Amino acid sequence: MLVEASWEEIEPLAPRVGEAFYLRFFSRHPETRSLFSTDPAEQGKLLMSMLGVAVKMAGELDAIGPLIADLGRRHKRYGVTAGHYESFREALLDTFANVLGGACTPQVREAWAELVNTLSTRMLAVSER
Repeated sequence: MLVEASWEEIEPLAPRVGEAFYLRFFSRHPETRSLFSTDPAEQGKLLMSMLGVAVKMAGELDAIGPLIADLGRRHKRYGVTAGHYESFREALLDTFANVLGGACTPQVREAWAELVNTLSTRMLAVSER
């Protein structure tokens, strides 16, 4: 419920939030920039679209299991490592906190962390096979 409610605030700003996330991520971890072939604005749109699907399906992630598995396989081919997932999560949570301001309570942040951790765990499980 917390993720869904906060997504309602983030979604109208999704293109800008996605780009802001990647700019933050690349500034913290410049070595990751070479893993991406698209610019931060385009990559941000892709990320926000995927997160929108995950939020809508949060209670039924098994239904999008093949999509998550495909993402895991593709990220492995791009050279994404387990450590990148942690860096990604922290930058995403910080970006959302910036967008949500005071509405990003510790409970909201934890709810987002749980969703992102679940997605990451599933992506990593496929990529490690």
